[in-house]
Amino acid sequence: MRKKLEGIVVSDKQQKTRIVEVERCFPHPKYKKYIRQHQRFACHCEEDLKNGTRVIIEATRPLSKTKNWRIIKVL
Repeated sequence: MRKKLEGIVVSDKQQKTRIVEVERCFPHPKYKKYIRQHQRFACHCEEDLKNGTRVIIEATRPLSKTKNWRIIKVL
């Protein structure tokens, strides 16, 4: 089982690489207010996806110095 996350494409300036931003919500340990946290991943992508596209990404072997994820599905 590989780790899968859902996010939005925020950068499409590179060839075969898209930057996907994943958001997660969790309650603060002390104050119990929900906090939004964003994390950006460099993902391998053969398709021509534009900014704002919702995708599912999956962990994979290292493809380059920063790419450890690939886009598997467009939502």
